[in-house]
Amino acid sequence: MTLNKTLRVIIAFLIFIIFTLIMNRLYSYYSGSNIIIEVMLEKDVYHQGELLKFEVYIYTKEFFWGRAPLKGIDVAIQLVNPNNVTVYVDQAKSDDKGKVVFCTRISKYWINGTYKAYIATPGCIVVKKVRVG
Repeated sequence: MTLNKTLRVIIAFLIFIIFTLIMNRLYSYYSGSNIIIEVMLEKDVYHQGELLKFEVYIYTKEFFWGRAPLKGIDVAIQLVNPNNVTVYVDQAKSDDKGKVVFCTRISKYWINGTYKAYIATPGCIVVKKVRVG
Protein backbone atom coordinates (compact mmCIF):
# COMPACT_ATOMS: atom_id res chain seq x y z
CA MET A 1 0.00 0.00 0.00
CA THR A 2 2.76 2.53 0.83
CA LEU A 3 4.74 1.60 -2.30
CA ASN A 4 1.69 2.31 -4.46
CA LYS A 5 1.12 5.66 -2.71
CA THR A 6 4.80 6.61 -3.07
CA LEU A 7 4.69 5.74 -6.77
CA ARG A 8 1.64 7.98 -7.26
CA VAL A 9 3.39 10.89 -5.52
CA ILE A 10 6.49 10.46 -7.71
CA ILE A 11 4.39 10.34 -10.89
CA ALA A 12 2.43 13.43 -9.85
CA PHE A 13 5.69 15.26 -9.13
CA LEU A 14 7.14 14.28 -12.55
CA ILE A 15 3.98 15.42 -14.33
CA PHE A 16 4.18 18.77 -12.51
CA ILE A 17 7.87 19.21 -13.50
CA ILE A 18 7.19 18.33 -17.15
CA PHE A 19 4.21 20.68 -17.27
CA THR A 20 6.34 23.49 -15.78
CA LEU A 21 9.10 22.95 -18.36
CA ILE A 22 6.60 23.00 -21.23
CA MET A 23 4.94 26.18 -19.96
CA ASN A 24 8.32 27.93 -19.53
CA ARG A 25 9.28 26.99 -23.08
CA LEU A 26 5.95 28.25 -24.45
CA TYR A 27 6.37 31.53 -22.58
CA SER A 28 9.88 32.10 -23.95
CA TYR A 29 8.67 31.22 -27.46
CA TYR A 30 5.79 33.70 -27.46
CA SER A 31 7.48 36.51 -25.53
CA GLY A 32 9.85 38.96 -27.14
CA SER A 33 11.16 38.88 -30.68
CA ASN A 34 10.86 35.80 -32.88
CA ILE A 35 14.19 36.67 -34.51
CA ILE A 36 17.54 35.26 -33.41
CA ILE A 37 20.79 37.02 -34.42
CA GLU A 38 24.10 35.19 -34.03
CA VAL A 39 27.39 37.03 -34.66
CA MET A 40 30.71 35.26 -35.20
CA LEU A 41 34.20 36.77 -35.21
CA GLU A 42 37.40 35.05 -36.29
CA LYS A 43 39.54 36.37 -33.43
CA ASP A 44 39.33 37.79 -29.91
CA VAL A 45 41.65 40.76 -30.56
CA TYR A 46 42.33 42.58 -33.84
CA HIS A 47 45.23 44.85 -34.79
CA GLN A 48 45.77 47.70 -37.26
CA GLY A 49 45.77 46.60 -40.88
CA GLU A 50 43.83 43.39 -40.22
CA LEU A 51 40.52 42.50 -41.84
CA LEU A 52 37.63 42.55 -39.39
CA LYS A 53 34.96 40.12 -40.56
CA PHE A 54 31.52 39.74 -38.97
CA GLU A 55 29.56 36.62 -39.92
CA VAL A 56 25.94 37.26 -39.02
CA TYR A 57 23.24 34.58 -39.03
CA ILE A 58 19.55 35.47 -38.88
CA TYR A 59 17.00 32.88 -37.75
CA THR A 60 13.36 32.80 -36.84
CA LYS A 61 12.17 30.81 -33.84
CA GLU A 62 10.38 27.60 -34.68
CA PHE A 63 8.08 25.94 -32.21
CA PHE A 64 9.94 24.88 -29.06
CA TRP A 65 13.64 24.26 -29.86
CA GLY A 66 13.73 24.74 -33.60
CA ARG A 67 14.89 27.62 -35.73
CA ALA A 68 14.89 28.36 -39.44
CA PRO A 69 17.16 30.69 -41.44
CA LEU A 70 15.58 33.92 -42.70
CA LYS A 71 16.25 34.69 -46.37
CA GLY A 72 16.20 38.22 -47.79
CA ILE A 73 16.09 40.06 -44.45
CA ASP A 74 17.71 43.50 -44.26
CA VAL A 75 20.60 43.50 -41.78
CA ALA A 76 22.51 46.62 -40.77
CA ILE A 77 25.72 47.07 -38.81
CA GLN A 78 27.19 50.09 -37.04
CA LEU A 79 30.63 49.84 -35.47
CA VAL A 80 31.39 52.42 -32.77
CA ASN A 81 34.82 53.09 -31.22
CA PRO A 82 35.48 53.50 -27.46
CA ASN A 83 34.81 57.27 -27.80
CA ASN A 84 31.35 56.48 -29.22
CA VAL A 85 32.31 57.60 -32.74
CA THR A 86 31.00 55.56 -35.67
CA VAL A 87 33.83 54.05 -37.73
CA TYR A 88 31.89 51.65 -39.98
CA VAL A 89 28.32 51.34 -41.26
CA ASP A 90 26.90 48.86 -43.78
CA GLN A 91 23.71 47.08 -44.78
CA ALA A 92 22.96 43.87 -46.68
CA LYS A 93 20.32 41.19 -47.20
CA SER A 94 20.62 37.68 -45.78
CA ASP A 95 21.20 34.76 -48.17
CA ASP A 96 19.37 31.41 -48.30
CA LYS A 97 21.09 30.27 -45.11
CA GLY A 98 20.27 33.50 -43.26
CA LYS A 99 23.91 34.57 -43.49
CA VAL A 100 25.37 38.04 -44.02
CA VAL A 101 29.09 38.88 -43.99
CA PHE A 102 30.38 42.36 -43.19
CA CYS A 103 34.09 43.14 -43.67
CA THR A 104 36.22 46.20 -42.97
CA ARG A 105 39.94 46.76 -42.62
CA ILE A 106 41.16 48.25 -39.36
CA SER A 107 42.73 51.60 -40.15
CA LYS A 108 45.91 52.86 -38.55
CA TYR A 109 43.79 55.76 -37.26
CA TRP A 110 41.56 53.52 -35.16
CA ILE A 111 42.23 53.85 -31.44
CA ASN A 112 42.89 50.84 -29.23
CA GLY A 113 40.07 49.62 -27.01
CA THR A 114 36.74 47.87 -27.06
CA TYR A 115 34.47 48.67 -29.99
CA LYS A 116 30.75 47.94 -30.07
CA ALA A 117 29.07 46.53 -33.17
CA TYR A 118 25.31 47.11 -33.30
CA ILE A 119 23.76 44.52 -35.61
CA ALA A 120 20.10 45.18 -36.33
CA THR A 121 17.25 43.75 -38.33
CA PRO A 122 13.60 44.79 -38.17
CA GLY A 123 12.46 43.71 -34.72
CA CYS A 124 15.81 42.74 -33.20
CA ILE A 125 19.20 44.24 -32.30
CA VAL A 126 22.36 42.64 -30.90
CA VAL A 127 25.51 44.29 -29.56
CA LYS A 128 28.82 42.50 -30.13
CA LYS A 129 32.04 43.75 -28.54
CA VAL A 130 35.30 43.75 -30.53
CA ARG A 131 38.72 44.44 -29.07
CA VAL A 132 41.27 46.39 -31.09
CA GLY A 133 44.75 46.76 -29.73
